[in-house]
Amino acid sequence: NTLRQALVYDALKFERPLFGHMSLILAPDRSKLSKRHGATSVGQFADQGYLAKTMVNYLSLLGWNDGTEQEIFEKTELVEKFT
Repeated sequence: NTLRQALVYDALKFERPLFGHMSLILAPDRSKLSKRHGATSVGQFADQGYLAKTMVNYLSLLGWNDGTEQEIFEKTELVEKFT
């Protein structure tokens, strides 16, 4: 898919952005995680008792690590690390 996106940028004479690869995320049964596994909206996670800051922290760690063993980040730390 990245090649196609790059060709679209080239055809439109836009500067190509830097593309990154995200690791494949697997479900507990080792199948490719999809929208059909478990809760499918932010509201459903909230209804199940998940806190917004918990979801932000969890999602930030999918396919990313800052090179340390730290697993819990405040939002301000994540903004700093991702900018």
